Amino acid sequence: MIRVQDISGLAKAHYDTIKERLTKRINNVLQKGSCKCKKETYNVGEVCRNYLKELQDPSKLYSLITCKPEKIEDIIQNIKNTYPEFVDKKKDSNRVLYNIFVDSCYDGQDSNGKKYFDKSNFISNFDLETCPYCNRNYIYSISRNGQEVKPEIDHFYPKSQYPFLAMSYYNLIPSCPTCNGFGAKEEKDPLDAGNKIINPYLINTDDFKFSFDLQKVSAKDFVRVKLKCPSNGYNELFKLDRLYEKHNDHVEELIFKSEVKYPQSYRENVGKMFMNANSSNKYNIDFQRFLIGNYVKDDELHKRPLAKLYRDIAQQLKLI
Repeated sequence: MIRVQDISGLAKAHYDTIKERLTKRINNVLQKGSCKCKKETYNVGEVCRNYLKELQDPSKLYSLITCKPEKIEDIIQNIKNTYPEFVDKKKDSNRVLYNIFVDSCYDGQDSNGKKYFDKSNFISNFDLETCPYCNRNYIYSISRNGQEVKPEIDHFYPKSQYPFLAMSYYNLIPSCPTCNGFGAKEEKDPLDAGNKIINPYLINTDDFKFSFDLQKVSAKDFVRVKLKCPSNGYNELFKLDRLYEKHNDHVEELIFKSEVKYPQSYRENVGKMFMNANSSNKYNIDFQRFLIGNYVKDDELHKRPLAKLYRDIAQQLKLI
């Protein structure tokens, strides 16, 4: 529900870090004619062999790894039409591709234990602080006693069904353990009708809208958060509607603030602390953030959990 910003040059840089490993593994599998996946041996059939030979062309491999998010579904549809066995987890071709892109690159490591794909470094390059799926949790990756805490990366199009996309830059979405964990998205296909969701690079943040109801419970007003999503897939996969009901207290505090009649003199005096002589807009935005206790600009909503909730409710209450 928070748009991921496409930072120029990162997709190419990502390709540059993995191209050698992928190329070497593709060549090795083609030469051997088989590979192991989950301890089982799978043969490289003629169709899969022809596809892998195409990927020996650096320009073809580059196109696959850096394909823009709006074009990925075209790749998937073309694969389904031309190579249907690639998306069938029971077929050898699917398992061969899984070995190349997932076992050998995404999760692979050299003889010294060094990962071929540095997930922590990958995430650190993003201008993204909170999970784009829920905006409830931070996605920081830190070291603890010299040991790296495993970062969470979701394959938007699941790697089990679409292993050929397992290293594609725009298919790798930094996320939180809740959204990427058991009972949430897991390996569910976002192209399924019941799970239809949009790649975080392509969503419009305001396609998601928070509001609230006041309900009477035992003669008291009870706040209930409501969330409008582009499709029910967001609630089916991430349980956003149920999770955000746990944050009714945040809305209660905003309602309280809206009832406080801040005099203009107070607003002016506090606002001076944030005043930027070169930008009156900077003054307004910083004051709004101070007033509601969270970020309000589109490109800053990712910086703090629940920022989208705070902004939408504050606008509904005419706080900002």
